[in-house]
Amino acid sequence: MSEDSSWHSIVLLPNHILDNSPSKQDDIDPETEKIHRIFGAELIQEAGILLRLPQVVMCTGQTILQRFFYRKSLMKFDAFSVAMSCLLLSSKIEEASKVKLRDVVLVFHRMYLRRKNLPITFLDTNGPIYIDLKSEIYKLERYILKELGFGFYNILDHPHKFILYYAQVLNWKAEPTQSAWNYLNDSLRTDLCLRYRSEVLASAAIYLSARKLQLTLPNDPPWWELFNAELKDIGAICNTIQSLYKQRKIVWIEPINKNSIFSEMKGICLKIKANSDDKEIKRDKRKSDGGEKRNKSEERNRSREKDSKRRRKSEHSYHSKSQSRRSEKKGKSRKTDSGNTKAIAAMKIDDEKSKK
Repeated sequence: MSEDSSWHSIVLLPNHILDNSPSKQDDIDPETEKIHRIFGAELIQEAGILLRLPQVVMCTGQTILQRFFYRKSLMKFDAFSVAMSCLLLSSKIEEASKVKLRDVVLVFHRMYLRRKNLPITFLDTNGPIYIDLKSEIYKLERYILKELGFGFYNILDHPHKFILYYAQVLNWKAEPTQSAWNYLNDSLRTDLCLRYRSEVLASAAIYLSARKLQLTLPNDPPWWELFNAELKDIGAICNTIQSLYKQRKIVWIEPINKNSIFSEMKGICLKIKANSDDKEIKRDKRKSDGGEKRNKSEERNRSREKDSKRRRKSEHSYHSKSQSRRSEKKGKSRKTDSGNTKAIAAMKIDDEKSKK
């Protein structure tokens, strides 16, 4: 417990725990543990940005993740599952009410597909993959609450709140303040929040920002004493943060825990691959069925065209024959009419002759 009546109190981990983590006890080397911690913290940051959460939610989630892995080993819990649960839990702690379990599951599922270079597919909220992810989050959330004692008041104290005060004291503008804020965001990828007080972390971020933008910090009195920090602690924090920028970009790390649902040969990975294979088979089947249906419809259209042509021909011949019949009838009627008129004229002439 680090206590200072002029500032506040926060629980920091003692050196014997920091130097002998549960992962180290399971023969996991410190560099591997460090990479998995960075990976989990980056997942929380990325998911928080995609969900448009305030930065305090991501800070809380990353701090909880770092503390949890000093209680449990990476041999038992993988960073991806813990990151999911920590983000959901931090959204409840910071009262980010718009975050729902469904949103967290969908975002982490999409991140998993991208990082594993798998086909991007829609996650069915009634399917087995969604149910497995949801149950994993609930299970890990209970573990985290149990291991951290169901209390977060004395273990969550973010250094970001000091940056604005320090920048106001130094008369800094927006650019150096934002730069210091970014350094603090990067520091949460490590376990610095468990080793040093928040005001010391904020002082280190101020120093890094000043070095980057070539700003002068006051020496009379020394600025680090004004901010209740020691120069050796600031130097150690700066070295740790600077070492992050030499790390290669982490896309995906296979869990050390072979029973993890995110393991290559177990759980979610196999279900997603099977789901994508089924979708490809169904798509190919739809294509083949569509081709067969297209061929059948083309044949039907051709037969319909032939039938319509025959129908038109028969109708045309029928009309032409009926027209010829009508014309013949008209010709005959004309001949009979002319013959009748001639006969009538001849009868009139014979009547006239008989009268004479």
